[in-house]
Amino acid sequence: MRVLVVEDDPSLGTMLRKSLTREGFSVEVVGNGTDGLFEAGEHAYDVVVLGNSGNSSQQWTAQMAEAIQARAQSG
Repeated sequence: MRVLVVEDDPSLGTMLRKSLTREGFSVEVVGNGTDGLFEAGEHAYDVVVLGNSGNSSQQWTAQMAEAIQARAQSG
């Protein structure tokens, strides 16, 4: 199962990568929403984990959902 982690705290991103990889997941970690949107649009992921970016988190969540939907529709 492929997991995309969008987290701006490098130590938390590393911890999530190590923990999820240990459990058998294939994990990609990016440090910001812009890179997350690119990854979600370019590659198929089974799960996306978004770090809480304060007030902008709802905006990133909506944009990420759109990118994932567009990727799914394109094959």
